[in-house]
Amino acid sequence: MTHSTEKRVTIKLKLEKIFKNDVNYNKLNDIITNANKLINIGYLFMRSFMLYTIENRSKISKPKFDVDFIRLTFSVISNDNQSKKGRPFNKDKEPYLNILQTYFKIFRMYTKINTIPATNFSYILGQSYEQIYISVINNIKYHFDKHI
Repeated sequence: MTHSTEKRVTIKLKLEKIFKNDVNYNKLNDIITNANKLINIGYLFMRSFMLYTIENRSKISKPKFDVDFIRLTFSVISNDNQSKKGRPFNKDKEPYLNILQTYFKIFRMYTKINTIPATNFSYILGQSYEQIYISVINNIKYHFDKHI
């Protein structure tokens, strides 16, 4: 058995450096910008909701922080009142969906952030749910002692 001696090199470039001059990238740029905005607001909404549940622990049961919870929060902040075509939530998640929808009204009142359309973002968001979950769990595991 022979081993390959092939080496690979990764080169980091700004996206603009690989753009072609004769192609209009406005739609791609809009998708990237809107996905980034949605993810940033999603993080803010989740952190805000967690603090809200801690402050109101006698009134609200704490949801389990998992990928489904992250998906629920993004569903609430991206609800554009159109029918959803993705996989439906389990029935046991509906109470949390209702709580998150109720909290979003409070969140919107203080932040002035409205729902954000997430049309055609399902693949991007699907990947982001896992990354957000891993990021939060790793942050808690490896940096918990620094936050106390």
